[in-house]
Amino acid sequence: MQFESITGDFAQATLNLPNPLDKRITTVEPTITLIQPEGKAATGVPRNVRYDIVIPPPTMKKLRDEMRKPAADRKKIMVRGSVMWGAGGDNISIYGLKWFFKDAPDTILICAEGFEDKGNNNEEPKNAGFHKIYLARLVAELKRTIANVDFDLLDIRFSILSGYSTGFGGLGQSVNNDFFDLRFVERIILFDCIYRADGPALPRGEKPPPLPPQEANDSADEVDKNGHRGSAFNTRRAIIRIQKAQQQLLDTNTSEQQQIEKEKKEAEKMPSGPDKVKKLKELEEKLTKKADAVKKIVAQKVKVIGYAVSSGGSPKYSEVKKGGYPYTVFVDTLIDLREQDLRTALFVLSLTRTLDAAVRNRQIPQADVPASYLQFIPALQPRGEIRSGDAAKKGTLKTLKEWGVANKMKVEWVKASGSDITAAVQIISSKGLYYSTGYPSTSNAGGMLHIGHLVDFG
Repeated sequence: MQFESITGDFAQATLNLPNPLDKRITTVEPTITLIQPEGKAATGVPRNVRYDIVIPPPTMKKLRDEMRKPAADRKKIMVRGSVMWGAGGDNISIYGLKWFFKDAPDTILICAEGFEDKGNNNEEPKNAGFHKIYLARLVAELKRTIANVDFDLLDIRFSILSGYSTGFGGLGQSVNNDFFDLRFVERIILFDCIYRADGPALPRGEKPPPLPPQEANDSADEVDKNGHRGSAFNTRRAIIRIQKAQQQLLDTNTSEQQQIEKEKKEAEKMPSGPDKVKKLKELEEKLTKKADAVKKIVAQKVKVIGYAVSSGGSPKYSEVKKGGYPYTVFVDTLIDLREQDLRTALFVLSLTRTLDAAVRNRQIPQADVPASYLQFIPALQPRGEIRSGDAAKKGTLKTLKEWGVANKMKVEWVKASGSDITAAVQIISSKGLYYSTGYPSTSNAGGMLHIGHLVDFG
């Protein structure tokens, strides 16, 4: 979908590379090692995964400014890498993700597509991973296609890891297989894919991870009707792995800070004079920098955010104690959009936004849009101006709940007009506005919520 006209100095590259989670990966990528290999196929090569990299305009400006300096004076530019494991195909275009990054400073976006099936008679992994050597290849592809910009000046640190839909497994297993540096991860975001990730099986000899009390529930859930005894709890394992990497980083920096303090105490014993003054000044500067680094690491503690939208994407347990946590993975910040009023508001917002974009893109005539949705189009707020959480920013921004309340009469009209909902979803499906497969369909209209929350809140 083309929701907005996106202009600006973006740099973008795409590569199709073999899935690094497939146990056959060493036949084509011998430097990749697997802790939890996936797939049954013993011969052949892994199927390819589509990878996209996008450098937003603010980061491109910094790069171009640095390129104007003499080569000897150029310095690395530290940027935050935001990696999203999504559904199949071109996630950046399908969900209009560049819009959310157009003004993002010191940031890059990487997308890895996901698989909806195990392929080849269920012999291939459904999860699609992302490995650090593929980042180097994406950067090399940028250099090959865009002249006079040294993309090697980017010091990319993996900071935000997000999974959407089937992409949850690619996120978790890329982490669990140690595919890249985890020390600087600030956030994990699960877009309607709050799953335990029962498989693949634990590595040989490894015990299941300790679970927080909120996750200690043996009952069945809306997806797994038989319970989950024997689960590998791979999502929790990934969270713990990141936490351990950050603790190791903190321990290393704290140890270095203590060593500098010892050196400073020794320097204070030196005879008075310029050498002592110089030495103490050097150590004080090092100590200040190291103390700042320690504070930053402490403040950086990874946070997990989850959007719960559908029973298929964010299943609830069948048995939950009163006041207990209903979802299968405990997250630090839960944005629960399964509550009925929010579902209704999101349904109307998502359908209206999609139909409006389709009219502007001349994919459908305005006359085809059901009348009950036309009423919302004139006052439809741009993406990013309706917030998902409880607290909206100051100004004109509204939360989804506030938007629903403000439009209650109109929302109720659409809610009551079942034929119009069916007609709207049928247009989206028949025209393949998101997927050529016709998803979401009238038999699974809730799929529009699964798509819509990423389109508006991604």
